Amino acid sequence: MSDTVIRVENLGKKYIIGHQQQERYTALRDVITNKVKSLW
Repeated sequence: MSDTVIRVENLGKKYIIGHQQQERYTALRDVITNKVKSLW
């Protein structure tokens, strides 16, 4: 009995960091990218 009932691909999660007015959410990826860009 190997019938697939539920299959999920490319599942992700978004984390809310802080409260920003201009954006609905900020992903952890965006926070890290912005910090790296600010170093340059």
